Amino acid sequence: MRKIFKVANERQIRAFTLDDKGLCEWIRETIRQNKLNAIVFIWDEFTEYFQNNMTALTGFQTMLELSETEHFCFIPVTHKSEALFSAQDTMKNKILGRFVRPRCVIELPENMAFQLMGAAMQKNSDPVIYQEWTEEILPDLCDRTVNSRVIVGKQTKLNDEQMRGILPIHPYAASLLKHISTSFDSNQRSMFDFIKNDRGDDTHAFQWFIKNCGPLDDNPLLTIDMLWNFFYDMGKESLALSIRQILDNYPRLSRANLLEDEKRVLKAVLLFQAISFEVRDSVDLFLANEKNLNSAFEGSDLEGKASHIAEKLVRDKILYKKIVGKNDVYSVLIGEMSEDQIEKHKKKYLTKTTSSLITDGALDEAIELPAALKLRYKLVYAGITDFEQTTKKCMNEAERDGKHLYGVVTFAKDSSERLALSQKITTKLNENPDTPVIFIDCSKTLLGEEQFAEWVEFKAKADYHSGKDKDQSTQNSNYANDVLKNWRKNIKDGEFVYYSKVRLNGETLATEDALMDELCAYNRKIFTNGLECYNVIANMWTLNAARQGAECGLKEEIAGTFRSSNPNTKLEVALNGAWKVQDYWTSSPSLNISAIKARLEELMRTKLRRDGRISIRTIFETLSEAPYGFMPCNLSAFILGFLLKEYCGGKYTWSDDTTSDELTVDKMKEMIHEILQQEKTPNPRYRDKYIVTMPQEVKAFIDITSKAFGISKSQCTSVEAARERVRAKMRELSFPIWTLDYIIEGESIDTDVEVVKRLVELYGFLANNVKEETDMSENDIAIEIGKISLKNASAISDLEKLFTAEKCQIGIKAFLDVYKDGELIKLANAVNDGNQYINVLRSKFAVDAANWVWRKGTAEAVIDSVILEYQIIEESNKCVGTSKSYKDALRAWSGKANNMRLSFSAIKNDVDDLDVLLGYIYEICTTDQLQEQHKQAFLDSMKIFGAKFVDFYNNRQNDVFKKVCDFELTGLSDADKDKVYGAMPMGCFTKDKVGYSNLVAQMVEEQKKGLNSMKLRNIWREKTNTSSPYQWSEQFSMPIFAMLAEQEVTVCRKIFATINSNKADAKDISDAITYLENAKFFDFLSDASQRDKMFVKNIIRDNAVMLSNIAEVKDYLRSHVTDVPYYWFGSPSVQSTLNKMAEAKYNKDGYEIAFQKIDQMSAEDVKKYLKDLIKNNKNVGVEIIKNN
Repeated sequence: MRKIFKVANERQIRAFTLDDKGLCEWIRETIRQNKLNAIVFIWDEFTEYFQNNMTALTGFQTMLELSETEHFCFIPVTHKSEALFSAQDTMKNKILGRFVRPRCVIELPENMAFQLMGAAMQKNSDPVIYQEWTEEILPDLCDRTVNSRVIVGKQTKLNDEQMRGILPIHPYAASLLKHISTSFDSNQRSMFDFIKNDRGDDTHAFQWFIKNCGPLDDNPLLTIDMLWNFFYDMGKESLALSIRQILDNYPRLSRANLLEDEKRVLKAVLLFQAISFEVRDSVDLFLANEKNLNSAFEGSDLEGKASHIAEKLVRDKILYKKIVGKNDVYSVLIGEMSEDQIEKHKKKYLTKTTSSLITDGALDEAIELPAALKLRYKLVYAGITDFEQTTKKCMNEAERDGKHLYGVVTFAKDSSERLALSQKITTKLNENPDTPVIFIDCSKTLLGEEQFAEWVEFKAKADYHSGKDKDQSTQNSNYANDVLKNWRKNIKDGEFVYYSKVRLNGETLATEDALMDELCAYNRKIFTNGLECYNVIANMWTLNAARQGAECGLKEEIAGTFRSSNPNTKLEVALNGAWKVQDYWTSSPSLNISAIKARLEELMRTKLRRDGRISIRTIFETLSEAPYGFMPCNLSAFILGFLLKEYCGGKYTWSDDTTSDELTVDKMKEMIHEILQQEKTPNPRYRDKYIVTMPQEVKAFIDITSKAFGISKSQCTSVEAARERVRAKMRELSFPIWTLDYIIEGESIDTDVEVVKRLVELYGFLANNVKEETDMSENDIAIEIGKISLKNASAISDLEKLFTAEKCQIGIKAFLDVYKDGELIKLANAVNDGNQYINVLRSKFAVDAANWVWRKGTAEAVIDSVILEYQIIEESNKCVGTSKSYKDALRAWSGKANNMRLSFSAIKNDVDDLDVLLGYIYEICTTDQLQEQHKQAFLDSMKIFGAKFVDFYNNRQNDVFKKVCDFELTGLSDADKDKVYGAMPMGCFTKDKVGYSNLVAQMVEEQKKGLNSMKLRNIWREKTNTSSPYQWSEQFSMPIFAMLAEQEVTVCRKIFATINSNKADAKDISDAITYLENAKFFDFLSDASQRDKMFVKNIIRDNAVMLSNIAEVKDYLRSHVTDVPYYWFGSPSVQSTLNKMAEAKYNKDGYEIAFQKIDQMSAEDVKKYLKDLIKNNKNVGVEIIKNN
């Protein structure tokens, strides 16, 4: 219809036009002509129109005035719509005031609903089956449901005959079915849908029940729990949120491993609770008490069991009981919440802008663009708060981007925002009359105050439960998302207002399809030759098979994903008239593809004529601008292949600026694939690919260059590529090709010498072109080389002979013979380098890859640098030994300096005028080289101070050391100072001053310590005639500590350790000297009798009776103890060994001596001795007790 009206409007056909006045006149005429008492207009489903046009109802004013004078009545049927207005909306009262009060609320009465249910359940017309139903099945069902029919019949005011008409739907199930249908999809059609329609095995409605259940089953009735699948499992998205909130508790509660019967009762309780909540617990029939629960399952397999199961669920804390009126009602715990806390959380969301709701609700998905438009349009989404910022950014991008179309999509949550948005859009278009940006206003479909309040409520509850009850938090968060999801769906199904620079006041579009038509029309207007004009399969607008698409176009063969079974979407049909037609763009210029091809050919001619090449990027960017608008997709790959197929096959070449090759189908499709991928996902490493053609002179240049330098033609695809390859090859030659001028006349060549010299010069220019000097571009140089080659065919073979490393080396030698009278060669002979100067020079040329090295002036500077190095070699040989290379000469200086015991940093102010030369030597030692700018100064210093350095090195180092380190050497004699200098390590030359001073101080300390250590040892040797306490103990098989008084042992352990050690510190040595000089035990140590006495006292001890032979004991200990004598004192192993030795002696003959002693004693003395022994020796006493 929209298209019909659009065409009529464009053609000025007024038959379809009817305004409010015309409508009123038609009503009057119809009443008069037909002699009617009145006309009543009833507009059902008025909600959507009212919602989208509440601020545009001016036309209804005329109709309202008509109703005052004519017999005309207008009745709109709508849902309650006050919530669509914000509290601040000044239009609210004005709009609602147009409708008279009282407003009629249309509802389906309970008794009528039951009668309609019964009528909807058609009985089988088969007489046998019908008789079985009426005589057997129905009576049985009635017997099963006596009480429940009475209870429900009283509530619905139906007689028993009418109640029998709804069976086999249980009376309680029928009552809940009527009420839950009211809250399902906002109408009661779902009640009849439940009964009449069969949605398959997955949806358990009445038809499923009839197929799967029978009169002989344990439960032949459709009970309350059987409503669950249809209304919750398969349709919870359509339930009113107030009901769904309660039913949503089931997934959480059922995780408690409930039995099947327990699940059925739980579903029944939840359904009762949800419906009762809707009627504010005012209907006794819907209270989930014991009576209703048992009655709801009367006649089923759960008859008499339902309340018992519910009680078990209460004990399991799945249900709980609450008091409603005088009834104990089973209920689920919805959750206690602090209203104060909820209100606090609400404050965070009450101020949420529409812009944030756009993101939270994914409103950008409300407008679903088809694949082609999704690539073309870049839509941004805005609310009233970010409209200005978003629009400004979008307009700026639209100005810069000629490949896409830009649009701003706006949303409003209430009517005040809608009005403001409409004004802002119009203002913005008036301020920017040339902007290509379009506006799509979705604010005809508002969120509404009520829905926004619901969203805020759910978000606040989700936050409240966060951290307390994860399930409740997630559930409320989902409810909040559903509010926005429903808004998104309503937007998608609603009206849109389309604005552009030519539609400043906007045009209302009734559907999304109408919006898509407008977007397509605008796209066609801008991109008149766009590929969107072709009817192709959806996959053409993705980018997943660019190579295959390009190949299909190049070969004019459809394959793979580019095939279509639908003749209307075949690619060969889309290109009908051009497909497999030679020169189609000239024979059929009116075709869209011909217009594109003509532009491409113009571009190719211009670029190839001017530059000899064109990049695939240039081609694509040209065709991506209006009016063509190519986009990165499979279809573009196919069309590009089709357009460029004439450029494959040998006439043109492929190049990436480094290498080149024949432009084959494979190369072309790869180029197309890469540029489309680059357009979709830019890669900074992408390198342009070219279609290349070239003039005859350039081809000749590439031919001679390729052969003369031995370069593959595939690497000489352009002048630029050839130049880079020539530079690389020249570096392989080691020496500049201009040196060939010095030998050309002596070579056997077929081309004129001057011509060859000119070619050599031109290649030098090419490799190192300075346009200011040559007044030639690289292309000019290449063309002149090509011209010379075309005129002199022998030049190629002559250059091949000359452009070799061997010839260039001969050339450089010839040049060196004349350069500065052959100075470099003379110096090389003087130092006897074995003709290595050529290799040195070669390495200098190879060190830098830059092109300057090929110029004669800079090459001479390199040679001068080598001459300077050879002069340094020659002069160095007079001071530090013979060297044949520059590096060896530097190493000789470094070696000489490393043999010194002096630090340059410490002595530089005390060596007179040697400091400069020594400074350069320091640089050599620390960097292994000399800076280029220091070489000449180093040479001059050697010439002036070389002899003085030799004298310093051989004769004056010790004197300078004593002078520089005078403070550190304080207190030492000259002889000791000499010893310190001699002890200093070599390699000190590069040490810093502080480090060197510390090293000298350390060496002085070591020297002083060495003197004290020797003094200490001398004292010990003079006193004991041994080298140390350790050696004394070894000599006398006697621990020296056994000779000391008890109070001396601790002190002497440290003193003796110092004497024994070779690494004692100076203080310990000094303390030891002081102690020994005052010690009184030395005479004691030299007395043999005292040694034996102290050995018995401190080593043998109680075993002395049995071990009287001291020498024998010492020998025994040496052979049986691992400790050396120095450590015998206090050693547990020594004491243990002596105890064992004494015991062995006693067992052998010691006890007989004891017997002899006893025999010589009187009886009384023996008895007295024994008693004393028992008294003082527990072991003896215990043995006597045990044995007696």
